[in-house]
Amino acid sequence: MAPRAPPASVSLWSVYSPDWNRKKALTIVTEVALDSVPPLRRRAYDCVCKYTNVETADVAIALDLPTNTARRILEDLAAHGLVVRTSQGAGKPDLWDRSTWEADEAAADAKED
Repeated sequence: MAPRAPPASVSLWSVYSPDWNRKKALTIVTEVALDSVPPLRRRAYDCVCKYTNVETADVAIALDLPTNTARRILEDLAAHGLVVRTSQGAGKPDLWDRSTWEADEAAADAKED
């Protein structure tokens, strides 16, 4: 029988050990959170992070999905605060970019140090 991993609650509880610093803890929590994202959303997020101001159609092509499906995925990511939509007006494609949450966390960490 293969060894079992401890439950997530036990693993995450170790993040709060006095030996751990905030930066390391946030890195682990961020990895767990992003690993929990459904595969298509994660691939769309990675696509937006790889480039800046990505059009919906570009994400659809990268994921080999219809544009409307890619748009819904990107809207889900925006609802969770992972990406930001910039409208270019009627008849023009929306542009998507990663949100600043990672940079904001890094800045908060730098202030504490």
